[in-house]
Amino acid sequence: MRVWLLNLDAERELSSSGSYQTPQRLAATLQPWAERAARSLLAEGDVLLEQWHPGLPGAARAEGVCWSPTPSALARLSKAGVPLPPCPPVEVLRRVCHRQFYVGLGGGAPGACFLTSAELLEQTLAARGGAPWLFKRPFGFAGRGQRRMGATLSADDRRWLADSLRLGGVLAEPWLELERELSLHGYISPDGSVRLGRVCTQRTDVWRAWLSSELLGPDE
Repeated sequence: MRVWLLNLDAERELSSSGSYQTPQRLAATLQPWAERAARSLLAEGDVLLEQWHPGLPGAARAEGVCWSPTPSALARLSKAGVPLPPCPPVEVLRRVCHRQFYVGLGGGAPGACFLTSAELLEQTLAARGGAPWLFKRPFGFAGRGQRRMGATLSADDRRWLADSLRLGGVLAEPWLELERELSLHGYISPDGSVRLGRVCTQRTDVWRAWLSSELLGPDE
């Protein structure tokens, strides 16, 4: 049995300093999304942490799993008595979840780049000749921390970009019209072995905020 903690605001915690606790209002907003994901993605016999108790069948062999093993997530699992998963230090999580690391590995849409200065920003905007960009802050989730911008920037756009640069930079990706989004998740064990899940399809709204993920069928 796997006991899941879907701390979907993990990037918010990684972008903060010191201890972190999900604000009650945000927790209430995220809970329906976590439950929706659980209904379509959890394997048979797996449960959310909110549904777990030691009397469940298979509880003696429970395995804790987090969306991201941040300090607050591990503390919640530990408090509930669920065995903690092997995980890297928070400094490593913070480094590899930062969008600059992602771009350095070749991630992002073709032409994506991570900008750290106003000069680079202006050069990037000019290079596309007015075609729209999608800008993303170093950490973000569920459509938060990103903004589409065209050739003419409003005063609020420029304020948002200036704030992003002060936060450590901004990812710039050419805006693409999406036909379909696919994802594949997996586990990397401490010994280096990799276990992959099944391919999922993802739906987002017009602002590219996540709506749902569903397992693809064998013939899709």
